[in-house]
Amino acid sequence: CPILTSEKKQAEIKGKHYETSETFVSDKTNHVTMLLRPLDVKDSYGSTNRYDNSLLIKSFYSLKENLDRSFFSKFRGYLLLISFDNYFDVISSKGEEKYNIRLRKFIKSYKEVTDLNDEIYVYDDHTLALILNENGRVDVINKCEKLYELIKEPFDQNDSEEIVFNPTFVGFEFPLTYNSSEELLKAVNRFNKEDI
Repeated sequence: CPILTSEKKQAEIKGKHYETSETFVSDKTNHVTMLLRPLDVKDSYGSTNRYDNSLLIKSFYSLKENLDRSFFSKFRGYLLLISFDNYFDVISSKGEEKYNIRLRKFIKSYKEVTDLNDEIYVYDDHTLALILNENGRVDVINKCEKLYELIKEPFDQNDSEEIVFNPTFVGFEFPLTYNSSEELLKAVNRFNKEDI
């Protein structure tokens, strides 16, 4: 037992391997929660790296952690996905490095004109995500309009081969019928397989 031995312990739950933390988190209800870290790197996109090395922003793992916090804190809001529909064409014609540079420029300009509370996360190789806690539908629509303007804005007037993205915005309201971030992310994945 990690509590008695003060040592990490490995466990298998539903075929996935985890390691316990030595740090315990206590909430307001005086319950103690032990944290588990997934060990199977190949099983989860983004693994446990908190930052994406290519785009220099928070990873899917950080997105999942912050969604967990939002559900735990009983926040209401939206998970907003920004999918770049023409990413394959851009990578094929311009290369992955130019694709990443263009995305970094967009992310930088977004951070310059928005609240510091709005973090951008990597969802997958062609989708970014934002957690918009305590935002209503009108707020989300206004953010989408601003994001669209920033994405379509030329970043380098001297570049004759300016990369233009074709974004799709999809918002998932939470908590609604979702009891946890896992349920929300499963719904997002089902939607992505069908529509994006």
